[in-house]
Amino acid sequence: MKNIMTVTIYQIDMERDSEHLAFCAWSEFERQGHERPPAQLYDRVYSYQTETETPEGVFDRFNLRRPVDYTGRSLSMSDIVEFIWDTGERNCFFCDFIGFKPVEFYSFLAGTENDFQRRLELIKENRSACETLMDEIVRRIFADDNYPGREGRRLIQAYNDKDPEEILIALSGWELESLVKLAFGEEF
Repeated sequence: MKNIMTVTIYQIDMERDSEHLAFCAWSEFERQGHERPPAQLYDRVYSYQTETETPEGVFDRFNLRRPVDYTGRSLSMSDIVEFIWDTGERNCFFCDFIGFKPVEFYSFLAGTENDFQRRLELIKENRSACETLMDEIVRRIFADDNYPGREGRRLIQAYNDKDPEEILIALSGWELESLVKLAFGEEF
């Protein structure tokens, strides 16, 4: 049985492109401080399944032999081509000035919908996205010296120490003994 891959094309929505990144080479993204393409600017414009494909093959197909149901622009600089194999392996490529550059691209953030719940569901279904989100939360907690950051560090430390009472204190500010007395009275 041959592996099947899903190929998806993402293009920058011109109305959301306040940074004027559409049709730019990767060097411009870097110049503007981007480590990865800002997925929230992109829309998913086409997706199809095939047995084999390369970024160059996609470029050829969507510039010289467009499918009749394709309504996006010609494949150009700044566009993203995503390959997802039926094995779960995933690769994304940025269409650059010359050729394609492998990039990290959070396709679950792309699209015209501002549906936060839908995006959270997609994050929950993607282990890599969950890990990235958690890494960012932990990074921000440890960079914050205000009350939320201190409490976040306390919670992380309690979790790492496997100390349920400290976890409870970090989450609620109450010790377990105090909560039990409140719930069941002093005689407990």
